[in-house]
Order: sequence, then C-alpha cells, then structure tokens
Amino acid sequence: WYSQCKPSSATSPTPLAPTQAPAAPTEAPTAAPTSAPTQVPAPQPTPAPIWVPTPLPTSAPTLAPTPAPTPEATPEPTSAPTLSPTPTPTSAPSLAPPSSGTTFRGSLTMWSTQEALIGSQCEYANAPVNSLTDPVMPSYLRSGFHCAIGDSNPGFGKGEHCGKCYRLTSLNDDGVHGTPGSKGSAVVMVSNGGAGGSSHFDCILDSFKDITGAETGIFDVEFEQAPCEDVAGGPVVINWADQNAYYCKMMFENIGGWGQLQSVKACLDGSQCKEMTQFSGATWTGCPTGAGSSMTFEMVQRSPSGSEATITCECSGDWPWPTGERCTCQDNFEVTASAASKQESQELCAVAWGKCGGKASGGAAWDGPTCCEAGY
Repeated sequence: WYSQCKPSSATSPTPLAPTQAPAAPTEAPTAAPTSAPTQVPAPQPTPAPIWVPTPLPTSAPTLAPTPAPTPEATPEPTSAPTLSPTPTPTSAPSLAPPSSGTTFRGSLTMWSTQEALIGSQCEYANAPVNSLTDPVMPSYLRSGFHCAIGDSNPGFGKGEHCGKCYRLTSLNDDGVHGTPGSKGSAVVMVSNGGAGGSSHFDCILDSFKDITGAETGIFDVEFEQAPCEDVAGGPVVINWADQNAYYCKMMFENIGGWGQLQSVKACLDGSQCKEMTQFSGATWTGCPTGAGSSMTFEMVQRSPSGSEATITCECSGDWPWPTGERCTCQDNFEVTASAASKQESQELCAVAWGKCGGKASGGAAWDGPTCCEAGY
C-alpha cells in the first residue's frame, strides 16, 4: 500500500489510477445504462443511486462526494410520480355520468305563431278561457314554448300527452336541407296534435327559434321527457260545459310535475264518487250526477318510470258549476331534483319498489343500488 502511495506523487500516475479505475465502472455502466433506460418508466431509477456509491469508495473517499452531485440527475424519477397522478384526475371526469332518462332522435319543424294556441287540440286557450295570456295557463303556453306532436313516439291519441314537457336539443347548426341556424335547446309543452309522423315536434315560432336559431326548415333533434319546472301555483279545474247536474266536461289547467294526468276521480259531497274519463285534449267527463255543496277531485300523475303521485283538490260551493267556473287547488305535483334524477335513471329504483324497504319478487330483500325516499 505504501509503494502505491509513492507513485501517486508524480503527475503521470494520477491519470493511470483513473484509467484502471474506470475499468470497473465501464463494465458496470455499460450494464447499468442498458437496463436503466428500459426500466426508467418503472421505479428502477432507485437502483442507480444505490449502485453508484459502491464503486466510488474504492477509488478515493474524496472522489465519492463529486459523483454524488452527478446522481442529482437521478431526481428525474420525480417526473415518474407526476406521470402517475395525472392520469388519475383524467379518469374523474368520466365518472360524471350521463344524465337522466331515455332520449330519442326526431325531427323539428315550425308550426305557426302564438295565435295558433287558440283552437289547438289540447284546448287550453279555447273558450271559456279564450285567451293567450290568461295566467291560468302555465308560462310555456303563454310564451310560445309549446308544440304539436305527431302520430307516435309521442303520439297525440286523444290527448294523453297534453301538458307533458319535453326537452328538445338541436343536433346541428344547419337544417336537414341546409337551412342556416344555430343549435340550441329548450323545454316545451305539448299543446296540440296533427304534426304527423313519428318523433315529430311542430313548434310555435318562439320556441323553434330558441332551439334551432332559424325561423323555418326541418331540423334533427334529440328529445326526452322532462319535468315542467316552470309551472307555478296550483292546478285549476274549470267547468268547460254548460251548468248541468247530469253532464260535465272539466278542464285541468296548470298541472305541475310531469305535466299530465293519468286518472281523475270526482266525489260529490265527499261520498258519491266516480272515475272520470279523458274526453279530448286536457278535458275530462263523467262527474257523479246530481246536485251538492262541494266537489272533490283526486288526480293521479304517472312519472316516466311508472311511479304514481296523487293530489286532492277540494272545491267548495254549489254544484253543478256555471260555465267557466274555476277552482284553484291547494297543492300541485312536484318533481324534486333528486327524485327527477331517480325517476329518469334506468339504473335506479325499479317501478315496483316505490319506497324504502320494498321487496323483490319472491320475498327477497331489495338489493338495488339505492334506497328510494319514502312515498316515492
């Protein structure tokens, strides 16, 4: 050892020591770099710092500190951690799942101006209302955000869809035949039939412009049933016929929630009850016959998922009513934001379970993804 230290005083032995020393590092670096690049994506950068210190002590303790800064290039592994966190947030947006219920493709055309509401098949603005601005009608009807529908999906029939609301979304800026426009979206109410065809909405100019950015043309749209959120106040029952103890034709205006009625039962003086029949549009017939001092209407609404809600409207005063007599109900149907999302989602509460603690068929416990609110 002493004999080796003596030559180190000369200038030439100094390079000889590094040339012999790298013989060991050169073999190791050649093996290490080849494996290191392939293993850089993985956490293999850690072996690099562990290996470097081991050869360095053999040459000289003073040289060990100098290579130590060189491994500072190894902090590049810190880039590897940054790569793994970034993908995780990107997956989060995909968890913001789709929306509500079933959507369909259809077509949209322009029906007419607001004046066409009087005389439409749902009859909302017909006599005895005979007005385009009477607040007995919901804002959809008074502001031109209403449409006629075709023969199917949804089909007018005898008016089963009158009062329902649909969200229409234009799919392209331009119409089917190149009509220039600007795609938009709006919620509209069904007020008429006769549009013809399937999945066809024929809308009043005001709403048509809001959805398409145009004033005419045929536009491809996507549509789905939506809650009628702009309905305010209670339903209003109006005698649409003559004053008659043996015949009635009643109009049901301003229906909230999903906008229509599945069934109506009328009770004279609270005891003589009869199921009414939808006549045409939003009018119903079949009141219990005779005179009395009050009439109560029990209205049932069915949601798109099939669940039903009921409200009772108590109307005091002599029966039968004169033509145009109105009774404003105390409560209206509602669809809360949480209930709407449940009813519109195909993955949540099945129709049959209605409320918490429901049982699956065969007596098995309900094991669905959520527990519905009581009474829902």
